[in-house]
Amino acid sequence: MLSIGFAIPFYYKAKSQVPIYRCKVVLKSDKYGDEENKLLSNLRQAEMRTRTFANRVASKMGLAIVLQDSILKNHGNVFAEQHTTVNPVLGHYAIEITDNGYYYLYKMEKSKKVVLDSANVWDSVDQLRSANGISFRLNSNFVQSPGEIDFRVRPFEKASNMVLYGVNMKVSKSGAIMILEMEGDDPVLLPRKLNKIAEVYSQEALGLQSRDDQSYRGNLKKQLQIGRAHV
Repeated sequence: MLSIGFAIPFYYKAKSQVPIYRCKVVLKSDKYGDEENKLLSNLRQAEMRTRTFANRVASKMGLAIVLQDSILKNHGNVFAEQHTTVNPVLGHYAIEITDNGYYYLYKMEKSKKVVLDSANVWDSVDQLRSANGISFRLNSNFVQSPGEIDFRVRPFEKASNMVLYGVNMKVSKSGAIMILEMEGDDPVLLPRKLNKIAEVYSQEALGLQSRDDQSYRGNLKKQLQIGRAHV
């Protein structure tokens, strides 16, 4: 297991009179002794710095989805969860909640709204809705008020780059502690985003451990079978 601290932003520097904040979060292995070193091995650390890993994080977090609303900037205010494939359909979208309790997902094509998905609002809360390589569930509070919100799907490479180049990962020599750092101009949204990224990194680290453990057990089983065959 990995325990996650709270991300706390602090003022870093000013550039063009815009304050830039740096935020960091600490993940620590709950294992001790020899097991502690295995959780974040050098091989796993190297894998977590690859484009493939960044793609998985960006896809799992739906980082290609960018809200256009000036008030509801935090995705958590709109989505209970969000994901994309590595090649979602780019463009301008809108989500509408109607007076009679229905949800609609639109793709904006010039001056037209093309309906991609619709359902009872509570189906959009309870069930994952998917279209054009994007998937989400809506926040239960968001669907209780009629209205419309716009978002864009940006090129997936930009979302992946945000993880690959925007998240600075440091790991202790023992592999027991991992520190993630990010910079941004919003001291409220920055720690929320980094805490979510930390959760995904934690899940992925445990997934890599499970994969390696299964591979190790499989190889050990084969070696034992070979050994018995020669007895």
